[in-house]
Amino acid sequence: MLKLCFSLILICLSPLVFGQKIAGEMNPLSSIVSSPDYQTDRTRVSYAMKRCSALYTVTGLVMMEKMGESKLGKEMTELGAIYADGSMQLDMAIQKSRNPKVNMTIEDWQKTTIDMINRISNIYITDMKNSSDRTGDFFSSAYKSDMNICKDLSKYTKANK
Repeated sequence: MLKLCFSLILICLSPLVFGQKIAGEMNPLSSIVSSPDYQTDRTRVSYAMKRCSALYTVTGLVMMEKMGESKLGKEMTELGAIYADGSMQLDMAIQKSRNPKVNMTIEDWQKTTIDMINRISNIYITDMKNSSDRTGDFFSSAYKSDMNICKDLSKYTKANK
């Protein structure tokens, strides 16, 4: 299932890297994980995981396609797939606890998760393009801040293991 999720994300995002400008703003990931109810709100944890999935996937694609870093890029996209799968599993558990009668297939869950990650990815892509145009560096301070959170996401989600 993880490989399928990973493949779908790559297929959906590859043509988007630096192709489309989509305006959008997101709150810094740090504000989400530092909110008082983050430790107990599995929906917020799932959203943070989707953000990290998008960030790692987009970063991996940029590294492979624009920087020639295929090995590191692949590792980053694989991390993105792991976060996507974890988020999907958490969403499934949340929904099951709220309404056990919901009858969605794994494919439905994958599509829902990938659609959300793609929307988030488009925002990161736009941020990276704008940063590159402004400074020559793909990685803005907002990107770097979110990446630091993603690197340490497990410390913010101890209560949700």
